[in-house]
Amino acid sequence: MAEFHYFACDGGPHLVLPGAARALWGGVGKGYDPLDRSTDYARACGVEPPAGLISVGTEQALVLAGSPPMSAWSGAAGHGDIFVHVFESWSNPDLDSFARSAMKAIPADNLADTGLRWAVGEGGFVLMFAGDIPGKSAYGEVPIPAPPGQYRVCTGNYEGDAGKLLIVRLQREVA
Repeated sequence: MAEFHYFACDGGPHLVLPGAARALWGGVGKGYDPLDRSTDYARACGVEPPAGLISVGTEQALVLAGSPPMSAWSGAAGHGDIFVHVFESWSNPDLDSFARSAMKAIPADNLADTGLRWAVGEGGFVLMFAGDIPGKSAYGEVPIPAPPGQYRVCTGNYEGDAGKLLIVRLQREVA
């Protein structure tokens, strides 16, 4: 299994959507009008950087705000934590090394708690473009296997010679 699983699109927010909310996410809508303020995509575009939660029926989705060119996820073995890496710029095509270096520079325990708590049911997540409809995505979807539970959302920014990266930790809270 690869350490990092990548997703890219031409612009707009990326979305971490729980499996239970797949049928409810409407993206830019049937008219595919990105300027229609009544769509799920518009709601995602309204999230303040770096990230936030929005309602999708009785579920919530995590929006990676702004217009990241690329994102990826990786897991922490044995912990149930998920790390989402939002690449803003990079100087070398070896993004795996860049992400590992950033995580060494900002250890997981040093990421800032955003105060966001995310209750997630069965079905894991998908990483996708917020404008797409699950299963009908122009850019595809990247599955993220994840156990159900309560997750704390923590973030940290890394900037160095290799580029700029946001790290989002979905820290599973154990009861």
